[in-house]
Amino acid sequence: MQIFGDTSMGKISLFPPHDDSKVTITFRQVSGLVSFKNRLYKSGEYVSVFIPRRKILTIAHSVSLAGTTIHSTVPVCVMSGTGYKADEPKCKSVITTVLPSTQLSRSFIVPNVVSAWSLVQLLSIKDKNSAVLDHNGSREQRILKACEPYDRHIGLKPMVITSDHDLVVTVLARPTKPNPFLLWIVGIDQYRSSYQFYIPYYTNNFIHELYVICKTNLKDELRLNNELIYPTPDSKQEVRVGSEVYEGFRLSVLCRTTYVMEHKSMGTFGLYIFGYPEYAEEDSRYASYGYPAGMVLH
Repeated sequence: MQIFGDTSMGKISLFPPHDDSKVTITFRQVSGLVSFKNRLYKSGEYVSVFIPRRKILTIAHSVSLAGTTIHSTVPVCVMSGTGYKADEPKCKSVITTVLPSTQLSRSFIVPNVVSAWSLVQLLSIKDKNSAVLDHNGSREQRILKACEPYDRHIGLKPMVITSDHDLVVTVLARPTKPNPFLLWIVGIDQYRSSYQFYIPYYTNNFIHELYVICKTNLKDELRLNNELIYPTPDSKQEVRVGSEVYEGFRLSVLCRTTYVMEHKSMGTFGLYIFGYPEYAEEDSRYASYGYPAGMVLH
């Protein structure tokens, strides 16, 4: 997904859970040739391949494969990630789910999540896609090319992104520099009115948090396990999307607990779950994580 430098590897894994699948993969890479099944592929070339049910197909390259497109005859699970080569252990591997093109959107609120080291990546599925990024009082317009990623830093404030055509928006979050995670961003039109989720156990020195995005005039009716919510002090931040004002804030939560978060009047809101080591030198067996609590399916 993201490019960490010349030492990084881009990977894509496909898994058909129910039926055999025939997939067509059109490669996109910024440099080099993709080696796949004893052949080398330039950026823009494609291959058709058969994947048996419940078998995993993995494609790897020395740099990012962002922009690669996949068409399948049946539903398939697709995961994408980046990992450092064995001789360059500078960073842990990161991985994220890849959304089908029917689940993309045009309006997003990108949470700052946890640190100033985070990056946001935009990927358009159409050429000449005008995207506007509103961030911390500044406004930037970009004309995006199809399948050509655009990266920039987020900083410590939420970012609003709007576009003429559908986008994939992903965040590379770095709560501590050695412990990044990938977080795909849900469109505003895909927010839900309720979510149910479970916080896993990692280790005692692990922080688990929620990031909530809700219209300011609706936030007082939010409940977590039927109780009033109390945002983390100094975490509240407002952003404007058109004529609507949204508020983003964080909540600390306990591990080994199942939660239900809902809006009593069925108002919709966005919800992200993430966790990270309290200390950068925390046991390397535990990696940071982050994902949306859910989304409305189109």
